[in-house]
Amino acid sequence: MTVILDETEIKQVQRDTNLPMQKAVLRADRNRWFVVALGLIVALMMMTGFMWYAFDKANNNKELVYIKLYPDGTSDVSEFRPEDEQLYFRSTIDAGLERFIKARFGQQAETIKRDYAEAAVFMSGPLYNDFIGAHEGGYNAPQKAIDIIASAKNADRIEVTWGFSDHYDKIPAVFNNQSGEMIRSNLYFTQTPKTATGLVKPDGVKRLIMRAQWRLLPKRTLAEKTRAWLRINPVGLEIVDYEVIEDPSSYQLTEDEASK
Repeated sequence: MTVILDETEIKQVQRDTNLPMQKAVLRADRNRWFVVALGLIVALMMMTGFMWYAFDKANNNKELVYIKLYPDGTSDVSEFRPEDEQLYFRSTIDAGLERFIKARFGQQAETIKRDYAEAAVFMSGPLYNDFIGAHEGGYNAPQKAIDIIASAKNADRIEVTWGFSDHYDKIPAVFNNQSGEMIRSNLYFTQTPKTATGLVKPDGVKRLIMRAQWRLLPKRTLAEKTRAWLRINPVGLEIVDYEVIEDPSSYQLTEDEASK
């Protein structure tokens, strides 16, 4: 039997027939947008993670631009090393060396204990042991400080005046089975002995040179230091060895002064 449908019924049948297909298309479209949105969220999270990592690395940068220092006071950047090494500037190093020299070779009864303690912060292990040791050849700093304080009223005072530095060489070295570098420097300074009353002692002024070998401690070692230690020596300057000699030019200077 043939059934004749009017136009309204035909449209209703078509809608009922196309409805599952429309739902399928809509579902596929929604799924596609869900995947796109999920991908964007993942990408945003990854970008945020990379940005945070880059920010953290920037705040904890351990890359070194090595600065060569020449006797005439000039310098240049020579090599790039992404290692656990220190970046330093000449003025910073000189400030630390000056602090060491004044603390180690000066003598003020009222500050001698603190001065010796500060000087020890800049010393390597062997130097420190010789500095405080009472053995033969040791300086026995604790006892010397006690003696100076005990005779404070009559003890001589020694004032130290910083001159200048000459960082003239860089040599390879090994520290704790790890390769490193050590700097050789000549440090010029003057000792002026005074009586307890503040008068300069006759023929007592000495122009001296400290011939030093030093290095900068790696950052991982600095991280283990106390805040009090870092306040004195924030860059980790370590004096490995030194000797003090009279400045040869002081003899000529003395002759010139005498001729005047």
